Amino acid sequence: MSAIARQAAQDLPQAVRASGKLVLGLERHPRHGIQRDVYEEGASRLRFPRVGGQMLATSPVHAVSVNVGGGIAGGDRFSTHVTCGANTMLSVTSAAAERVYRSAGGQAQVQVELGAAEGATLAWMPQETILSDGADLARTTRYDGSSLARLVMVEILVLGRRESGETFRTGALDERRDIRIDGKLVLAERLRLDAAALAGFTRPACFGQAHALATIIIAGPDAMERLEADRLTLAAFTQPGVESAASAFSGLQVIRMRAERAGALKAVIARYLKDAFPTLVPRIWA
Repeated sequence: MSAIARQAAQDLPQAVRASGKLVLGLERHPRHGIQRDVYEEGASRLRFPRVGGQMLATSPVHAVSVNVGGGIAGGDRFSTHVTCGANTMLSVTSAAAERVYRSAGGQAQVQVELGAAEGATLAWMPQETILSDGADLARTTRYDGSSLARLVMVEILVLGRRESGETFRTGALDERRDIRIDGKLVLAERLRLDAAALAGFTRPACFGQAHALATIIIAGPDAMERLEADRLTLAAFTQPGVESAASAFSGLQVIRMRAERAGALKAVIARYLKDAFPTLVPRIWA
């Protein structure tokens, strides 16, 4: 792209950029059961598929987010706010993988705010985010929950479509992830990929031959105690070309995964989640 065309793209007004906002809150009412508070704006939509037969008190609410814009481009802005009231259960996923396209000059921004009160269970399991070559994305995910709540967070990042011969070699990613328990910051992460970082992309200590990355964060009263059992489960399900490692600290369990192929990575994650958290796994993952 020429410098003139790039400048023209940067000068586009925000009104012609795509944007979306979702707000979802769950509360348990003593007489009326689970109540949902939903707000949708722009290109973002929420759907609530019926899972199984009759909803039980111990069954989670399943929500699926939809980006009717069909992807994210430079300059787009999306935000999601999800809160679970005391003793509620919620599983949130996305209708499809989110494609972040080559930027013509602007940075795409995605913000996710999650919260869970005492006794709540929140599963944040969006399908994978695919970075096209030349994409420019800033994404922030924040969770603030009770030590007596459970969080299962799954985030998958795919660096280009290898099956189509595309790799992520130019562009930028600025990803932040903060986890707070009872108001205390227990995990703060930042991943920054730019031209300099991508130059050392294939080093063993970085991504090696990996094409897809995943982070799974589990918070809750039993998060650390289940570490060894989860390590054994992951080892049993792991396929060739998929690597995983798990650690526990500060009331969290953190699982890191990388794989040469995105499909193999997601298959291992789906089998692990079905074994560890069967009621929370979105049907769409199957």
